[in-house]
Amino acid sequence: MRVISKDTIYREALERAVSILTENYPDRAQRLQHTLDVVTQDIINHPHPAKAWSYSSLNKDGAPVEFTFSSLDDDLRYAVEVGGPDIFSEDRLTRASQLLSILAPEAPFGEIVSQFKQVQAEGILSWGAWLGIRHQRDRDRYKIYAQVPKKADNGTGGAAELIARYLGQLPSLLGNRRLELISVGQAIGSTRCEFYFLLSGLGLQEAEIAHLLEQFGLQHHQPALLELLRSPRKTLFGTPDSAPLPEVKYALSCSVLPGNQQPIVSIFTKANQYLGGDGFIRYAVMVTAYRRGWPFETYSIFTQPIGRQIRRCAHHNVLGFIVVPDAEPGLHISLSSPFPQ
Repeated sequence: MRVISKDTIYREALERAVSILTENYPDRAQRLQHTLDVVTQDIINHPHPAKAWSYSSLNKDGAPVEFTFSSLDDDLRYAVEVGGPDIFSEDRLTRASQLLSILAPEAPFGEIVSQFKQVQAEGILSWGAWLGIRHQRDRDRYKIYAQVPKKADNGTGGAAELIARYLGQLPSLLGNRRLELISVGQAIGSTRCEFYFLLSGLGLQEAEIAHLLEQFGLQHHQPALLELLRSPRKTLFGTPDSAPLPEVKYALSCSVLPGNQQPIVSIFTKANQYLGGDGFIRYAVMVTAYRRGWPFETYSIFTQPIGRQIRRCAHHNVLGFIVVPDAEPGLHISLSSPFPQ
């Protein structure tokens, strides 16, 4: 009987993911492999492989690489928790910049790292920073995600300066609900900044969504957004079109240019709380994509090993419902590499 070590399972899962993505994105295969070799070097070279391959806060199973599939484009997207398991959270931004100096030595990432370090100087961190990669048809893009310490958005310091420059002020919620700023993100070479907030309490009402969208001039997208929010659950459970959204935790992101210009607003929730096990999530996403003509074939192949895993959610992470100014709302789904069968 073959005994498979923990790190072997995780490595084989990533190898399977790379094989699928290489076959489906042949024009980006070489760039994908080179980038992964660079950003996972601290994991591959770690003296304790089992620890290195399962330590991360990116995924439910601890895998250090998270993949995202989106209806908005055909970019090959993933994020990595850089630096391996032994690096301090406050040092992950520095490690991200070191890796970027290898991947994109001419890219202007120094200012982003500097301003995010000012944000992080105000408190204790638990995960620090992630590095996002998007292999587009003609180029690669990199995005730095930085954790915001608790109480860093209280009107002082780096977080408040970013909010003032980009949003003007924090978005407001109805009633006594609060928004807690938990992270910020910025792509290298872009003047756009993204703010991620956790909503206090549970659930999300239509009036609350209307209030949020109105603050960004996106209120005309509310009917389409509500329909998309309800669609996966209607597919699984037959919930009516007017059904309230589930009483789960929600998060909000606002991606804007300075002065709150050209906003993109997203509503996030944990996929397992919203839909259930990996198999249910996969089915709901695929049916939703099919009905809208979204090209989710790669996601279908990627998730095939967990198609019958209906009770347990070991790989899917977050569902994102995205509102952009000049198009129909879109869907993001993120997950770790499924273990090979």
